[in-house]
This record gives sequence, C-alpha cells and structure tokens, in this order.
Amino acid sequence: MAKEVTLYIDQNIPYSDVFFESLGLPISYFKDQDFDISSIYEDAIVVIRSTYKTHNRDIPANVKLICSVSTGEDHIDKDHLKQKGIEYAFSTGANAPAVAEYVFSSLALLLKDKLITPEDKFLIIGHGNIGSRVYSFLKNFGYSVDAYDPFSFSTIGNLDLLDQYKLISLHVPLIQNGEHPTYNLVDSNFLERMGDSSFIINSSRGGVVKEKDFIRQNKVRIISDVFENEPNINTNFHNSAYLCTPHIAGHSQSARFEMTHMAYQNVLRFLNIKQKEQKTLSLTRVLGFSKQLVEDDIAKYGLPISLFLDIYNPKKDCFSPEDFKIKRDSYNNRIGYNQADLSKNFDRKFEKFLSQLNIKTS
Repeated sequence: MAKEVTLYIDQNIPYSDVFFESLGLPISYFKDQDFDISSIYEDAIVVIRSTYKTHNRDIPANVKLICSVSTGEDHIDKDHLKQKGIEYAFSTGANAPAVAEYVFSSLALLLKDKLITPEDKFLIIGHGNIGSRVYSFLKNFGYSVDAYDPFSFSTIGNLDLLDQYKLISLHVPLIQNGEHPTYNLVDSNFLERMGDSSFIINSSRGGVVKEKDFIRQNKVRIISDVFENEPNINTNFHNSAYLCTPHIAGHSQSARFEMTHMAYQNVLRFLNIKQKEQKTLSLTRVLGFSKQLVEDDIAKYGLPISLFLDIYNPKKDCFSPEDFKIKRDSYNNRIGYNQADLSKNFDRKFEKFLSQLNIKTS
C-alpha cells in the first residue's frame, strides 16, 4: 500500500514536514475548516487534529486510516469508522508532560498572586497519564493532595466533601454515558459543594464544566484551557473566568514534536514500514535565573515558582473569544520544561526539583 497511498495532512500540524515528507509519498496539506474528506477518491491516510470532527461526515472507504495528532478522542466517530472498516489512531499520552507543566505553572501563578497557599489542600480528578504526574509531583514535594479516579487510583471514595479543597484540577476524558460520566461533571451541584474562593483548573475537555452553571455562581474561580462548542467560545464564560487560554495546555514545542512523532509512528505501523532514523528536537533555550530567588521560593512555597513562570506563564496566552481559532492554529512558541537549559547558572542544591521536570542542568 505504501507506494499507492496518498497522505492528507492538516497544514497546522507542526513538524509534519520533518516526519512525513521523508516517506516519499504524495502529500496534500489542507485547512481543517475547508477540508471535505468525502471528496477523497484514492487510497489515503488522513492526519488530523482534534479540531476536525468526523461525526456526520460521509467518509469514503478508500480512506484507510485516520490518524489524529491528539490525545482527546471525542472528535472521532469510532462506531462509524468501525462499520466502514476504517482504522484510526491517536497520539495518546504524548502531550502529558506539557499539560502537567501547564498545571504547575498555573499553580505557581496562583501561589504568586496569593490566591492559594502551600498549606491548602488540593484534589486531582483523573489519575491517567496527566493526573498521575500532577498528583505524584505535588505529593513528592510535600503538598496535601488527594486523587479521585473510579477507574484507576483514588485516595478518597467519592466527591462528597469538595469544600475541603482549595484547588481542584481536572484530568478526565469526556464520557457522555455509563456509571461515571464526566460530561457536565462540574455542574451547579458540584460547584455548590466547593468552598468559597476555591479554584478549578480545567485542562481536560470542554463539556466537563457546565459553563452556564459556572456563570451563575461567584464562589468558585477557574483557569480554563478548554471550552464547550470550540471554536465558538461563550463570551460570558470567558469573561467570568480568572484566566483562559486557547486549548494549548498540551502544546509546548517538545510535546507537539512528540505528538507528531507518534502519529508518524502510527502511520509507519499501518504501512508496515520500519523507521529508518530517530528524529530529535533541539530547541533548548538557555535561561538566566536568580539562585537566591529560587532558594527563597523553595523555602516559602516548596517549589521554584518564579522559575516555573519564567519557563511558561499562562497569563501570556490570554485571548479574546473571537481570536480563539487564530491563536490556537498559530501557536508554537512555548517551550517545554525539558527545553529549558539552566546549565550555565546551576546550583546542585536545586537538582532534586529540576531533575523531576527534565530541566537541563549539565
């Protein structure tokens, strides 16, 4: 099939040229809003982002594989593809470090702004690739944190006592039905059970927070990276949030490279082609930082929050609702923690903190 298949690739997938053009196959790049998948007439592999929804589309059987450069899966109509015998694949887990870093930087921002304290109690809902990273990191550095995931690991039996937690971070897939649905998980009832002046960080999926219920209350604040009905953002919800970013929590350069790399590997497996060479990303950025400031932060917060914000500050990614799609499509300037190079100004006493984040120190 490799000699006959055509690759259709979303033009806004970064590093796609680094990987897919090496295959020597015909490639057609497209804009997701203009792409008519039903018009494909030859055997094809289609590489999309989570912005392209396959529901209610007439997908021809000569599309052999739909490969999504995403970890979320709700934009793919799996049942329909199965009925047509069309395979699908995702970049599952590839952006987990970047989303965890988004949470750490958001946490650092709230600590710096004195909206939470190191003595507060936190709750992580969802203990998968991302939630487990956030939980373990905070636990390792002495924070009081619980986890709740009915499918995995939990330190509590239910979500009845939400008022115990100053901050709740959501790391769940969007599940519409079943015993533990997450669709509209954060509704008026959930919000009423939370404490006054508490915070939610939602970097999971739009639809987990019921936006119209959130707008009607004022006791809980939110940092939200995801929204209902993207790219059409509810202006009232956007304006009621403490901070909004345009669905880029998982979009550090290193994470996007790994996501495209995983999509490339999925295509290779489908075509039964062995990878010829290992491709790497070398986009490190040398950072200068104050050793005294880091030491002061660790003494006060248990974490080098100023360093976290030097690497990535979510406030820099605030946006206007009408600009959501433009901002998200063109986004690729943020470095991951593992791209930060502190080797020129490194103190060995900080190694414990930095090594867990893959920050370069030598």
